Amino acid sequence: MKLQSVVMARSIWVFNILDLNPRGKMIGPSIISHLVETYRFAQYPKTAEEMDESKGIIFMNGSFQHESRQAVDINLKVFGWGVAAETRSSTKDSDAFLKKALNWISNEFDLPSIDQILRSNAYYSELNVQCENSLSMLNPKLERISQRLNSEVKGHGEMAYQASGISFWSNPSLNQAFPFRIERAEGVGFAENRYLSSAPLETEIHLEILSELDAILRTG
Repeated sequence: MKLQSVVMARSIWVFNILDLNPRGKMIGPSIISHLVETYRFAQYPKTAEEMDESKGIIFMNGSFQHESRQAVDINLKVFGWGVAAETRSSTKDSDAFLKKALNWISNEFDLPSIDQILRSNAYYSELNVQCENSLSMLNPKLERISQRLNSEVKGHGEMAYQASGISFWSNPSLNQAFPFRIERAEGVGFAENRYLSSAPLETEIHLEILSELDAILRTG
């Protein structure tokens, strides 16, 4: 399995935003100025209407450099229930950004640390990948349906249907999360075995599971 590109790597930190500023200090303008100056966000809230936590306070097209690595694009959304950061590199980078930004706020204004108020973390990633083999190898019995479709679909010339996606869902009666999906990339010939996969996972773990799936396809 080969990674073609990271479409999205989102880190979600869940906490009550009021707990970060329990005494209601007037710090909003200072925080916005710091984020814009430090991370060079091209889009950020400029009006009172844009400071609506129920819809998300949006910072877009910023730049973040983690340790000695090259800078990456960063987006940030702030809600009443927490924050979400997105990169196109890795959820590790998204986590590192949130940790640095929130630690600065806590230290600068003598507020509770994020470790004290954080309730949970969640992740979501989308990856373009290339597999060695086709997903149709998971269950050759589905070839009967492919052949039926190839013969029955009219008005499009010669057809070549294949089973081209699988998904794993969590049980909503227990605890619902984003599904894990892998589907054929749109507009790309089947011979290239290119797929788009989305999952509620850290980027590296997502890649590991996709590699396991590719190994299953190789062994039949």
